[in-house]
Amino acid sequence: MESKSKCWLMTGPFAENPPTGRFERYLTPRRAIHIPLDEAFDLTEGEPFAFAVYWKAGIGDDIGPIVAYSFHKIERVDGLPFQVRFIGGPLNGIRPFHKPAHVVGVAFIPLPSEPHSGDGRLKVFAQYNSIGHELHFVQVHKQVATELRVIYDLAGGAFDGCTLDSDAMDSDRDGEFTARGLYMANKGEIGKCFPLTSPYAWKQVEEFGQDAPFRPMFKYKIVDCIKSDYEVLIRAEYVGPYPEQGNVKQENPN
Repeated sequence: MESKSKCWLMTGPFAENPPTGRFERYLTPRRAIHIPLDEAFDLTEGEPFAFAVYWKAGIGDDIGPIVAYSFHKIERVDGLPFQVRFIGGPLNGIRPFHKPAHVVGVAFIPLPSEPHSGDGRLKVFAQYNSIGHELHFVQVHKQVATELRVIYDLAGGAFDGCTLDSDAMDSDRDGEFTARGLYMANKGEIGKCFPLTSPYAWKQVEEFGQDAPFRPMFKYKIVDCIKSDYEVLIRAEYVGPYPEQGNVKQENPN
């Protein structure tokens, strides 16, 4: 008897209702499925440029077994950032970003803080909305904040031009978490080195455990640190791959 099992993508760029079953070939026993995409973010049978990642949401309905998935993210195969065109506003130009523009929707991207007459600082965000494969400027938002802002500006290597910013919770949760964690570990001490691994590599570890296909780590060295009452700006330069053969295990890189 033919199985009625279907793979139902409920949300995201490949959502379909009702499910057609055309994505069943990507089903695995694991929590996530990875759909291969080319550089135009279309389905591909060739060497993929990126994956659309869907996470299992639930199973079962009244017409037969349905394996339901919700959209999680699009990530490059090599784990590197996407090059996204920002139109207008303070970020105008092509910049590295952690997701392609067409799946962003609305992004609130942190800008340099401004002085505040009372305690704290003014958090400043630029709002960009996605239109096709571009992010278009809408307006600037400001709010008072008293927590310390930590910024890592990276130069060279795989993360050249990227910023890890603790103010970026709404636009880059991985980068926000990494910025806070790194500062707890090194306090911005000049000369200290630290490893960076792409978010894609950590997702592989979460999904596959010890069987994860390891990705290389990238070693950066702190060359400058500017501190104020409510903000720390740390500049770091690429040193080289760490370790040479590639591993996601955290070790002391100094």
